[in-house]
Amino acid sequence: DPLLTQYSSNVNFMNQYDSARHANSTHNRHTVIIKGLVTDVHANLLPDAVLRIVELPKRHKHITDTTGKFEFTRLHINTTYTVEVSLSGYVTQTFVVNENAAKTIEHTFVMVIPITPPTPATA
Repeated sequence: DPLLTQYSSNVNFMNQYDSARHANSTHNRHTVIIKGLVTDVHANLLPDAVLRIVELPKRHKHITDTTGKFEFTRLHINTTYTVEVSLSGYVTQTFVVNENAAKTIEHTFVMVIPITPPTPATA
């Protein structure tokens, strides 16, 4: 800013001016964020898992990226949300959240392969 060149030697003034020009974020939010990972039992990250919020079927559906990460943002406080994760070849799982304050909730889904009963031996 050419007008401020004359004040550039006044460090105190320049610091106050710079502070006044930048809006300070108070980091206040009024929502809940749910984020985390989807892995298998060996801690391998699982891409392409489908996550949805059961109570919001049309609005909140995500697919994990190549690092197995997911994130739901701008969820209301004091509301119950059921996060469901499914992936072909694994047991579908759910996680229920109901927070009364704005916060970030981190959760890791550990996906398991369904157990198939052994085939009976024939005599």
